[in-house]
Amino acid sequence: MAELRVHLDGLDRHESWRATEEAIAAEPSLAQGSTAYPTVGGTLALLTLASRPVAAMATLRSFAERLNSRGLHGSVVATDAPASRSGPRNLSVPVALAGFTIDPPVSAGPFNDARVPEPRWSAAPAGHAAWLDHVTTLVDAAAAGRIGDCAMVPTHPEHTREAIELELERRSECDLLTYATEVGTESGPEVVRDVVTMGSLGRVTWGTAPRDGDPSGGGVRAAYALEAALRRFAAHLDVGFVGHCAATTSAHLHLTGNSPWRTRRHLWASYVPAPHAVQLLTTDHLDRASDLSGWHVEGVAPQRWLVRHPDLEAWLTQAPDAGLLAQAASDFGAMVLTREEAARNPLHPL
Repeated sequence: MAELRVHLDGLDRHESWRATEEAIAAEPSLAQGSTAYPTVGGTLALLTLASRPVAAMATLRSFAERLNSRGLHGSVVATDAPASRSGPRNLSVPVALAGFTIDPPVSAGPFNDARVPEPRWSAAPAGHAAWLDHVTTLVDAAAAGRIGDCAMVPTHPEHTREAIELELERRSECDLLTYATEVGTESGPEVVRDVVTMGSLGRVTWGTAPRDGDPSGGGVRAAYALEAALRRFAAHLDVGFVGHCAATTSAHLHLTGNSPWRTRRHLWASYVPAPHAVQLLTTDHLDRASDLSGWHVEGVAPQRWLVRHPDLEAWLTQAPDAGLLAQAASDFGAMVLTREEAARNPLHPL
């Protein structure tokens, strides 16, 4: 992947971006896997090139010639920003998973040939706007940030939100990292602070990597911060919960385990994959519970409830006590989606 800055004389950043996108689409070897962003400081073009230098240079020359043939002049140069590096992969940290209410509902499709919903972000407008307000503020307040596919696009207050929305429109997902220091400074490798992944059908995971050498990721403090986020977006969520997993891996896979819940998006507002330390639930969830008298239950929005275990710290480990998990599963009862219940509730397309 080549990271290039395209500067076209006399064009604003959106005109330059559109011209770059057209040149990419017209070049057969770039049409798949290459893209561009209307960033401050010149259009950022991420081009998938052949591994052989001669072929790669030929593609770059052809790309530049396509721009020139349209009467466009300027420069195409390698970006001076270093490639982003992912954060720690084997540290257990608090992470939240949430499902924003989507519009239209998943039953509206579209579906592929196997009747599986096609990827689409589709968070309902109010939730989408509230989330974008929050996440752009988060990244723009950091020392540095990266967004997009593999988090390769440097953030800037003038283009962060636009780049996120562009990714959600193109790929139905977007990765985001914030850093404690400017990326590429002489202070050493950048320190990842926040790790956010937005995925298809309104799924979001976010967490905070360890701070100041704390291998626990802040433990209870970080979990309460994630709980506060669930509270903030409660009115816009079908479900949410806080668990423990590696910050930069596929958190939703870890938090949902082998539960059929993961692929039953139409059941998220009524069932959970398993109990967690903290969860944001609907009234439909609570109606399926066996006994939540041992949990803190608080109404936080119309038909939305925050349910927290009284011993939060006991959950903040890679392997919570088996007795704790068994009691929690008993408390949640029919709220936990089983394979049998999933089979009885298939998705019926409209």
